[in-house]
Amino acid sequence: MQDLVKAALFGLKAIYRKEYLFQKVEVMATGLIPETELQLNMFSQWNGSLNDKLSKVMDDINKHYGTGTLRIAAEGKEQKWAMRRKFLSKSYTTSWSDIIKVT
Repeated sequence: MQDLVKAALFGLKAIYRKEYLFQKVEVMATGLIPETELQLNMFSQWNGSLNDKLSKVMDDINKHYGTGTLRIAAEGKEQKWAMRRKFLSKSYTTSWSDIIKVT
């Protein structure tokens, strides 16, 4: 996860301009492969096992004490935005009648 945050911050710093308004968007990670099929780069050190241990510890602590107990510092202390949910179905994953039908 640390690698993704580092890459996201690098990209944001490259495109950010103070005079423009920005909108939060969703980024989907596609083309993910099993770790056993990872092709290493001979010019950079692989820290996968250390990152895996750190992520597991963070997940375990968050599972025990509640989501958001531990976060990556780049997320900030306070969440200043909230997802708009006025059209969200209360049972969007469990009720067939709440699935949107397009014809």
